[in-house]
Amino acid sequence: MKQMEQDVGTPLDWVAVDHHNTGHPHSHVIVRGRGADGADLVMAPDYLMKGLRGRAQQVVTETLGPRRDMDIANAARREVGQDRFTSLDREL
Repeated sequence: MKQMEQDVGTPLDWVAVDHHNTGHPHSHVIVRGRGADGADLVMAPDYLMKGLRGRAQQVVTETLGPRRDMDIANAARREVGQDRFTSLDREL
């Protein structure tokens, strides 16, 4: 979130919730809709769809190290039959 603040150029009010009640633990982040100056906080859709995910991946890689090729292949294989928007769809 610190990197996101730098990207959008304003301090952010946010809250995150971790979910561990599914087969894939994940987090949801909610960001306040106003900038530090009180004006509406407007973020480019492309940043929200791609840039934010890329920043998160960068932080995780710096913290945990790069993903193994085997882990990437297994994750892609699991996504093939899923009835939801996946990283495979994003790549297409």
